[in-house]
Amino acid sequence: MFQKIKSYLGRGKANKPVSDYPRVTSRKSFTDDEWGASQVGAYLNNLNVLAAKFPFETYQVIDNIALLDPYVSKYVHTTIALGNVGHNLEIMASSQAEADLAIDIANDFAARCFPLSGGLDGLINALLSQVARSGGCCVEWVPDPTLSFIDRAYIIPMKSVRWGLGADGKLVLMQQQMNQLVPLNPVQTSFHATVVRDGSPYPVPPAIAAIEPCAHHATIMKKIRSWVEKLSVLGVLLAKVERPPRKPGQEDAEYLASAQEYLNKVADSFTKEMDDGICVSYDNIEFQFNNITAGAQGAKDVLQIILQGMFSALQRDPIAFGWNFNSTETFAKVVYEELIQGIKMFQLGVKRVIEHGHRLNFALNGLGTIGVSVKFTASRSIDAFRDAEAGYMDSQKVLGQLAQEVITKEEARKILGHDQRNAESGAFIASFISDSRKYVLFPHVTSLWTGANLDIKKHESEALSP
Repeated sequence: MFQKIKSYLGRGKANKPVSDYPRVTSRKSFTDDEWGASQVGAYLNNLNVLAAKFPFETYQVIDNIALLDPYVSKYVHTTIALGNVGHNLEIMASSQAEADLAIDIANDFAARCFPLSGGLDGLINALLSQVARSGGCCVEWVPDPTLSFIDRAYIIPMKSVRWGLGADGKLVLMQQQMNQLVPLNPVQTSFHATVVRDGSPYPVPPAIAAIEPCAHHATIMKKIRSWVEKLSVLGVLLAKVERPPRKPGQEDAEYLASAQEYLNKVADSFTKEMDDGICVSYDNIEFQFNNITAGAQGAKDVLQIILQGMFSALQRDPIAFGWNFNSTETFAKVVYEELIQGIKMFQLGVKRVIEHGHRLNFALNGLGTIGVSVKFTASRSIDAFRDAEAGYMDSQKVLGQLAQEVITKEEARKILGHDQRNAESGAFIASFISDSRKYVLFPHVTSLWTGANLDIKKHESEALSP
C-alpha cells in the first residue's frame, strides 16, 4: 500500500507546478513547557499588540484552576467525553482511485499527527480541553524536512497567542516567546475563537466567571477541613472533672499548674481510649456529648450557595456534577439536551482545525484539489423512544404530502434525509473509528468505493485489527 502511495505521489508532484504548493516553514511555535517571558519583556511586547477584554494572565489562572478545583476539572473532562464521539470525513475527489489514496494518506496522518497521545483521537481530546479552558483552539501543523507531508501537530498555548496589525492593516497572528513576538505562518496555523466579545480576536474563556466562586469554594473548604479536624464529624465530647485536692500551704500559681497538668493527663488518656471507641473513668468525671449536626447543616447550606454560583458560571447544571438540588427526571433530560448543544459549539472549533490539517496534508502530498469536510457524529439522545415517535410522525406527514402529490418523490427523500450523495457529486464519506484510529468506509455509501463488492463486516473487522 505504501509503494502505491509513493508511486502515485511521485507522478502527481512531477506534473504539478511548484508554485501550487502551500508555503510552509519549519516549526515556529512553542509548547507550554518551552514558552516563557519576563514581566518587562511581556509589558513591552503587549504595547505592540491588540488588547484583550481581560488580562492575558486569565488564561493561566483558569489552567491552574482546571487542575486544582474538582468541579472545574470535571467540567473539562465532561466536555472531552461528550465532545469526542467520533466523526466522519467527507472527501470530494474526482475519482474513486483518488479517494482511496486520500483515505490512505488520511490514515497515515491520523496515526502520526499527535504521537504521544494516540494520534488524531488524542489531538481531538486535547483540542476540546483547550476550548473548554480558553474558549478557543490553536494548532501549528509542522511539515517534515522535505515538505512532503504534515509530520505532527503542536498545540499553541492560548496564553501565549497575540494579535497585531500588519503594515497592510490586516490582523497578524503571533506568539509571545521569551522577550519577543514571533509571527506564525497563517498557512500552517489553525486558530479558532469559539466565543468573542465586541470584535476582539481573543477567545473568551467559558470558565472566566467561575474564578471568583472557585476562590470562595477553596476558602470554605479550608475552613470546613479545619473545623472537622478540631471537632469531629459526629460531635464533641465534654468531660467535667472534679478539681484535684489542694495541698496545705500550696500557692495559687503552684496549684493552678498542678491542676492544669492533671487535666492534660486526663485529656491524653481519653484521647487514646476514644480511638478504640471506649472510654473508662472513675465516678469523679461526668461525660456529656454535644451533637453538631445543626452546625454541619449550616455549613452545607453555605457550600451549596457557592457551588450553585460556580455551576452557573460554568454553564452547567448541578446535576452534571453529581449534585441534585430537587431536579426531576424530566428536567434532567432538558439539562442533557442543553449540555449537548453547548458541546456542539465547542466541536465547531475542533472541526475547523482538523479540516485545516487534512487539507494542508493533502496539498503537501500533491492532492491540493481535494475537498475535505469533518462532521462529528451526533450524540445519542437520552430519550430515544421520544425521538423515534417524533421521527415517525414527521415521516407520516411527508408520506401524506407525497400521497396527495403535494411534493415529489425526490423531495420526499430529501426531507427524510435519504438523499445520500452519489458518485456524480464526488463525495466519499469515511468514518473515524477510535478503537483502531483509522478511517473506514461509511456503510451507507459502499457502492461509491473501490472494493464495494466486499462484505462490509469483513471490511470493518480488517480495519479494526491492529
